[in-house]
Amino acid sequence: MSAGVAVVLTVGGSGPALLATAACLSRGPETRPELVLVAAASGPLAPLVASVATRYSGQAIEASPRPGVALNAAVRATAGDLVACLPAGFLLAPAFLERCRELFARHPDTAVAAPDVCLVTRDGVGSAIWGPPALDASGLLADPARTAPVFVFRRAVWQAAGGFDEQLEGLVEYEFCLRLALDGRSLQHLPG
Repeated sequence: MSAGVAVVLTVGGSGPALLATAACLSRGPETRPELVLVAAASGPLAPLVASVATRYSGQAIEASPRPGVALNAAVRATAGDLVACLPAGFLLAPAFLERCRELFARHPDTAVAAPDVCLVTRDGVGSAIWGPPALDASGLLADPARTAPVFVFRRAVWQAAGGFDEQLEGLVEYEFCLRLALDGRSLQHLPG
C-alpha cells in the first residue's frame, strides 16, 4: 500500500460532470492521484468512462445492480492507504487530497473525513456551503441526507469493516458511514 490518496469516482449520467471532476483531479499541487471510475449504470457513457480512465491512467469498473459490489471492486483496485469517494460533478479544492493526508496523519483514530461542499444552482447564480452537520450515529440515523457526498476513509478501516455492503441496492455510502459510527469510529469534518 502507498501513503497516497486513491480516488474512486462514481459516474452517473452526465458526461460534462465526469470531465469536470476528472480535470480538477489533475490540477492540484500534488501529483495526479490514482483514479478508479465506477459506472453507476451501463449505457451511453460507457465509452466516455473508458476514455477518461485511459486518459488519466486510471481504471474503469463495470456497473453492478448492487453498488457495493462495484465500489468494493474499485477500492480493491487501488493501492492508496486512503480512499476518497466522490460522485462525478463534484470538484475538489486544489489542496484537498494533501489536507486529507495531513488530517489522517495528525489524527490516527480518524476513520472517515468529510469536507464542506459548495453547492451551486444550475444557472450559477446562487451558491451555498454545506458541511456535514453531525458525523455521529445519532445524527446519521436522524437524517440520512447528512451523509457527505464526498468522503475519505482509511483502507484499513474499510477492510476491518468488511467494505461496502454488497447486498444493498442503494444507500451504500450511508450504510458504510453509519456502520463505522455505530462501531465507535471517528468521523471528522474537514472544514474549508
